[in-house]
Amino acid sequence: MYRKYLSAAVACSALVLILGAAPRSEVTLAPVDAVTKARDDVEIKFTIGGLVTKVHVKRGDHVEKGQKLIELEDLENKALIEFYRTQADSNLAVQARQADLELKKIEERATKQLVEKGSGTAIELDRAQVNRKIAALNVDAAELQRTLDGHRLAQYKAAHARYTRRAPWAGVIDNISISEGDTVEPLAPVGRLVVVDPLLIDAPVETRNVNQLKVGSPAWVRLKKTDGSQAIQGTINFIAQVADAASDTTLVGIEVSNPRYLKPGRHVTVSFSAPAGMASATSEEE
Repeated sequence: MYRKYLSAAVACSALVLILGAAPRSEVTLAPVDAVTKARDDVEIKFTIGGLVTKVHVKRGDHVEKGQKLIELEDLENKALIEFYRTQADSNLAVQARQADLELKKIEERATKQLVEKGSGTAIELDRAQVNRKIAALNVDAAELQRTLDGHRLAQYKAAHARYTRRAPWAGVIDNISISEGDTVEPLAPVGRLVVVDPLLIDAPVETRNVNQLKVGSPAWVRLKKTDGSQAIQGTINFIAQVADAASDTTLVGIEVSNPRYLKPGRHVTVSFSAPAGMASATSEEE
């Protein structure tokens, strides 16, 4: 009887091991509909007001980070920059103080020799020593003033920089609403810069399947309503921590290199497995 129960237990254990060793089939996620969006959409503004003297760009221009977009008139700061640049670049005051110090040292040595020979007085030597110390302090003061002039120069350069609006990112000028000769107000939008490389897509994935995905994994994006459009390989860069209760989906963010400037606002289909016969592809505007 005991042997009968032991044999049954062994058979059950073997069955469990066999079932546990069986490979689990991978679940393939269904493609998801989504919409492309710009990485950044920046309103072009000034923190100060003024007269527009130069507009360097027009609508549709591709710009690089740091490129000049618009300049305002700033005659006062320009003049101050030139004044303090001249001051900071000049070493004449320091050289003059150094020459005076050398003279005071010579006078101190000569007075000391006269005192040692009995031809000079102690008060004359004290005066010579004090004059030498004052001359040394004057050298320090001249060097300090030159340093301060350098700081003032940097201050007025920073103030002047506020009158030139530069591109904070590489992107496309979507709108410019001013012209040369116009006056702008502080914080009033005067244009729009759209950053479309890389391009972003937020794909709503069924929450029950989102655990199959991870940041850094590839994803493939294909334009909808375009026959024969080529899939573009991107990378998952974000998975939301909170699901949408109404749709029972979780947003999965995908970043796609976009050197040919595929437009934001396009309807796309996102897949999380590579299309047949394809490992990757470059971005292409349809």
